[in-house]
Amino acid sequence: MLAISLLVLCQTLSVLASKWHNVSISSEQYDQLSSIVHFAKVSTCMNDTEFDTGTFESLCPLNSWCEENPEIEVLESVRPPSDNESGTAYVAADHANSMVYVVFRGSTTAGDWNTDYTFTLCDFAPVYNSTLKEADLNITMKNSYLNEQIKKHGNTDLCENCKVHCGLMIGYTQFMDTIYDAASPYLEQGYNLTVTGHSLGGGYAIFAGLDFKLRGYDPLVITYAALKQGNQAFNSFVDFMFNTIGLSKSIAEGDAIPFGAYARVYNPWDLIPMLPPTANFTNGGLEFELMTLDVPQNLSDVKFQGPSDNFKPDNTSYVMSLFQNATYDRWAYHSAYFTNMNPLAILVGVHAISDAQYSNLEFSRIAFVATDNTTDTVYVAFRDSSSSYDWMNNINAVQCPYFQCLSSDKVNSTTLAAVDQTKDTITQLIETLDDTDACEGTCMVHCGLYVSFSQFMDEIYDAVLPFLELDYELIITGHSLGGGWAGLAGADFKFKGYNPLVITYAALKQGNKQYNEFVDGLFGTASKNSSIAAGRAFEGGDYVRVWSHYDVVPRLPPSDAYTNGGLQFELTVTEIPQNQSEVVYLGPSDNSVDSTPWLNIFDSQSYNIAANHKSYFIYLGTCDDN
Repeated sequence: MLAISLLVLCQTLSVLASKWHNVSISSEQYDQLSSIVHFAKVSTCMNDTEFDTGTFESLCPLNSWCEENPEIEVLESVRPPSDNESGTAYVAADHANSMVYVVFRGSTTAGDWNTDYTFTLCDFAPVYNSTLKEADLNITMKNSYLNEQIKKHGNTDLCENCKVHCGLMIGYTQFMDTIYDAASPYLEQGYNLTVTGHSLGGGYAIFAGLDFKLRGYDPLVITYAALKQGNQAFNSFVDFMFNTIGLSKSIAEGDAIPFGAYARVYNPWDLIPMLPPTANFTNGGLEFELMTLDVPQNLSDVKFQGPSDNFKPDNTSYVMSLFQNATYDRWAYHSAYFTNMNPLAILVGVHAISDAQYSNLEFSRIAFVATDNTTDTVYVAFRDSSSSYDWMNNINAVQCPYFQCLSSDKVNSTTLAAVDQTKDTITQLIETLDDTDACEGTCMVHCGLYVSFSQFMDEIYDAVLPFLELDYELIITGHSLGGGWAGLAGADFKFKGYNPLVITYAALKQGNKQYNEFVDGLFGTASKNSSIAAGRAFEGGDYVRVWSHYDVVPRLPPSDAYTNGGLQFELTVTEIPQNQSEVVYLGPSDNSVDSTPWLNIFDSQSYNIAANHKSYFIYLGTCDDN
């Protein structure tokens, strides 16, 4: 019977979704949307481990909104066991107004970002009336095993054919009981419940809100820039539970968003609400669209767009066009939700950390320089993404002109440091340098990657130079983001007249066709094909790129503006350690656009980004051998 009801709901939603378009909202609705977002902003204060329990006045004293609401009490702070896992939230009470708030933080740690990217579809089962917390669930596991565990410990029959974002589902099973235990004593006293979050936190918020709904409560769920959580069947179930159709008319007429409703706030320039970028994911909820990026958006800048159409996935070509838009500032657009949601601004503002202190904090432990005095070799090794700053630079994939850091005395550690600079302002600065002519002005590189690289390259050069003057061999390597940095560093050392051996693993792409042709020219890649194919050992002056057929990261950014260079070695299996027969030499990169349908990899039910991206002869996800 429920399946029939959901089918009717879907068909009705598809019709109603087009009935309301750009409907002006009421001042009461505006006050709700523009005030609750501040709870989501405060969640980023949880980057500081001293944010635990207490009043807003004591926990975030430098946040003006906390100053205006000093008596709101944080009852519980929820954090995962380590930064390699996800699910950070707090439960707060406004006793004067008998309100409980459950608030989820957006992506900050490596565990959060790995969760974002683990979006194969798993079966959905609520934590309520289950033993899911006891299940053996981890984002490194294959989809088939996860589904076995979910079915074993939960009720998958409640929502027929419901499939959800695997990473979100795993995090939800681990924190939900703790969230409920903190909130329920006040809910039993008659307090009302609001659940909210921004970005990844918005994804978690709908899982938690649905769980409270199934327990018999009536939460108001409001998400901001939430990534998509599940397939059409799941979102139809969500809309059924939150009465999305039944509330649409009254919302269009200006009534307050009631408890028991689900409202989704997004702006059309923000990429995150369009992710995961596959047709398997759709949206639910009452849609509120921000019509400008200028914060704070005012009443006339917010429009009600009716109920989400569960049948309609986002236009994939439009999503890709945002990646390729040269003026697109992903992080600024993702942060413009009534207030600036940028965690960098929050960290600096709340904790009074200066720009210089923040730079030192984030750029510590980017790489290490080591020597082997028995072989007269110096190594430079770059780590992969491990901080929110790293992930913001990954996302900032617009292209900037290429220059050689080591040949420029006009670039220092602060010149390009501001992550919120636009592509145009960075380009204007770079074009004042004298070092963009080596590539005849046509080389373009990953802006986020190069801006961050320019800030620490001098320090690495100073550490390596004494050994190069003693004729030590230089080997440069890195994995993922670190592979991208390693490629840039190798080109700089080569241009400077040194002869490094560069070997990258799962490196994201660094630049356009002209840049990669320039790099391959520096390293003489084409001329080395026959000797490498004949089995010659690698030596100084080689640029080697190792990538796995089943890893999506070496295919990113997903834009035709990016290609690859170097001598290509492909791993044909993900089981480690790969043996000799499982590594294939493909020859020099041809600098052409990637022909692999990378979206098909994301859609694959067997794809696991955490496992596939870390499986390069050894498991690269941890420092130890376990």
